[in-house]
Amino acid sequence: MDITKSNICDCLSFAFNGLKKSKLNLEKISEDTKAAINRMADFYRISENETILLVIAIEAHYSSDNTLNIVGFKEIRETIDCDAMKVIPYKNQILSLIEKHFFFRNYTLDDNLNFRINDQVLEALCRGSFAGITDVGEDFNDRYAFIRRFQNMYEERGSFTPSFKVHILSDMEDSFSNIDFVEKMKLLIPRIDERFVFYDCCGDFLQGTSSSLLATMNDIYSDIMAKRKAKAMADGNHFLIERDFLKVNKGESISDSRIDLTDKAKEILLGEDLCLYEKRFSARDMIEPEKINEVKLFYSSENRKQVDTLADYLSPAHFRSIQDSLKAKGMKIGFSVLLHGAPGTGKTETVYQIAKKTGRRIVKVDVSKAKSCWFGESEKQVKDIFDRYKSVCKRAVDAGESIPILLFNEADAIFSKRKDVSMGNVAQTENAIQNIILDEMESLEGILIATTNLTDNFDSAFERRFLYKIRFDFPTDEARFAIWENRICSLPVASLNSLSKHELSGGQIDNIVRKATMNEILTGEVPCLEKLEELCSEEKISDSSTGSRIGFCTCA
Repeated sequence: MDITKSNICDCLSFAFNGLKKSKLNLEKISEDTKAAINRMADFYRISENETILLVIAIEAHYSSDNTLNIVGFKEIRETIDCDAMKVIPYKNQILSLIEKHFFFRNYTLDDNLNFRINDQVLEALCRGSFAGITDVGEDFNDRYAFIRRFQNMYEERGSFTPSFKVHILSDMEDSFSNIDFVEKMKLLIPRIDERFVFYDCCGDFLQGTSSSLLATMNDIYSDIMAKRKAKAMADGNHFLIERDFLKVNKGESISDSRIDLTDKAKEILLGEDLCLYEKRFSARDMIEPEKINEVKLFYSSENRKQVDTLADYLSPAHFRSIQDSLKAKGMKIGFSVLLHGAPGTGKTETVYQIAKKTGRRIVKVDVSKAKSCWFGESEKQVKDIFDRYKSVCKRAVDAGESIPILLFNEADAIFSKRKDVSMGNVAQTENAIQNIILDEMESLEGILIATTNLTDNFDSAFERRFLYKIRFDFPTDEARFAIWENRICSLPVASLNSLSKHELSGGQIDNIVRKATMNEILTGEVPCLEKLEELCSEEKISDSSTGSRIGFCTCA
């Protein structure tokens, strides 16, 4: 047979038969077999020993009953029908062909080098030409493939001992050494067991969930060591916490606690794909300052001074420099503000007007939506709110924009006193939500404003965390006069004085003015003092025994 003129498949067959006849004793192979091996080596541009291993592996691939086409030492030995000691020296050739992506490593419970052959190697035989490995496929081409293979390594193929998991992870990192992410993590996290924990959390993150603290530790450590490592991480005394790779969301106990990637870790893992995984607020929850109508508000002299001071602090001209100065002094840089007082006294509108004045967007939190009926989901939703807010703030800072205000409006239910856990799961859930908010407020670097009508049931732990607390009382007669004058400028002074005697909040006055306006549109009658006085009486909800009415005015 003229090896130089035969097609490549015949050449491979001739080389294999010669190797099998010699039982892998290279001293006994014929010159024609050597020529066939050399031609195969030239075809694939690999060494002679790599070619010998590849020829046998291709034959094993096609002759094996294994539907997964997995090849290992056992398949090679059986295919060539030789002693095991003849095959073992080819371990380096297997590793070399894995590194060159001729083979893809398959991780199994045993310690053998099992692999499958790259389809491009097999397709080259059919074409009769080989241009090199041009695309290594998803097995080795990116960090996501690495994380997927890492999870499959132990989650889909049985239970490994911790030491064996570390051993396999080391081999996997070697196989993916062409991926920058893998090499970077080896430098940033020197200990391989800690990289295991990090990769484990990366896998859960890519699947859209956080990781159980204790379960993750149990994945790589023995029982007692896992508990010690989990406690150290919960206490903040762990390398991955100290270096800002992971963060802990504490539960009622260590077994209830969860861990997640920090923003720094997400940037390392995702790179340019970070924006694809960021959860953003909807347009309904994100209020742009230019869409806020300017409203003139009337305060007491004390409230006016407090609100103006807060607006000055949050102005673009001052806010950044104030934060920088606080940070330089080792102080907390977040601004948390509580606006409390009777309903309708302008708390929420004050936030809107400050946002408009300072050019800040408002991230409005729907408290009822955050408190899910599903056990465990409420905590996730509240944590997710803060995570998304941090991302929004970071994007704003990177773009040179003002960071937004996180607004918890009518947050009475969230900031109330914590409940006795013996009251059941609902109490536990609400306490867990409050613990999350307390932790987030402690590390806040943005602006959080909460409004509430009730402070009698306010938890003291929250009270301490609010830097500014502004009480909004019912407007004085003087303030009500100004509000009426602003809303209905056509009224004479005597009518304004009369209307200002009604003890109404600014919100109630606005309701009355709206109803009077609707009546004017319907009947064409300009609101008179008598009709406005009637509406003032209707606006107040009196004891049912008085027979007072609530609702629209009666049209004349």
